[in-house]
Amino acid sequence: MALAYAPAPAQAARPCRASRAPRSGLVLTRRGRLAILLLAAVALIALAPWRAIASAPAGAVPEGWSTVTVAPGDTLWEYAEAAAPGADPRPLVAQIRSVNDLPTSTLQPGQPLAVPAAALG
Repeated sequence: MALAYAPAPAQAARPCRASRAPRSGLVLTRRGRLAILLLAAVALIALAPWRAIASAPAGAVPEGWSTVTVAPGDTLWEYAEAAAPGADPRPLVAQIRSVNDLPTSTLQPGQPLAVPAAALG
């Protein structure tokens, strides 16, 4: 018996797909894009006050405050007590230091100082 060789039936050629970049495991859904957008909006709103503070001109006196010239013997404590009599002056002393960018509570005679207008009355 003789064996005959029969070629295999021809298979239809598949169309060649263009090679794609491999997909990452991250797929953003509509809800995911919305969440990122909302997070970015909240971040911008939260940082808006800092932008306003940073854009204030240097040496600007806050509303309701006035600039005085420090006399010999004046202290931040006295200005704070005059602005809010009967209240604890420590928070106001800290605020005066912050507004005037003072590293310490020591004042120099002749120094300009922004204080609450109520301290001048």
